[in-house]
Amino acid sequence: MCISRNHLALVVVLGSTLTAGTLRAGDKDPEIATAWGKPVEGMQAGIRVKPGKPPGDTVVELQVVVRNVGKKKLEFRHTFAMYFWGECDGGVVSVQEAYIYGGFFPPGLFVYPTLAPEDEMDLGSMIIERSVADEKPNPPGLGVGLNTLKRTRLKPGKYQVGIDHLKVLLTGGNPLEIPRMEGKPLELGTGYLDITIPAEQD
Repeated sequence: MCISRNHLALVVVLGSTLTAGTLRAGDKDPEIATAWGKPVEGMQAGIRVKPGKPPGDTVVELQVVVRNVGKKKLEFRHTFAMYFWGECDGGVVSVQEAYIYGGFFPPGLFVYPTLAPEDEMDLGSMIIERSVADEKPNPPGLGVGLNTLKRTRLKPGKYQVGIDHLKVLLTGGNPLEIPRMEGKPLELGTGYLDITIPAEQD
């Protein structure tokens, strides 16, 4: 049984068409099934299923995106190596941001994308695997220290998946300020997706 949330609950059909990366207003596919949250200062966060065959043991791969629903350009700070994982409580999966560092992606490495009105950007993915029998709710991650990749594993069943607290820093767009640490902090939430993890087939 899924817990009711104060966000949009959207039933997702796997296999929607999606172009990854920053999408300009004229390039977006209106058929993408995305659960959007409440806009804040012209920015809106959403979560959706990434189409295509998931890699490895992945049952479903989700994408967290933001878009500009205002009338002015928005610049924000985005951290490299961002991905998402989730913890399940009573059928609701609370998604959280995380980072995997190493190689060309040390801690504190940022970019400052600019979104024109109606543009959107993919912030990162969340991979969901099917849990095995008698597995603990939070299996150990892959890697060591800052390079530990947290995993999201769910038992077969129905779930609602979304984010309540996605922190974003709007920056002023001053190219002389390096690094651009000042700005207006926002806290965004997505809608909630209704997803089903199927039982493993023989």
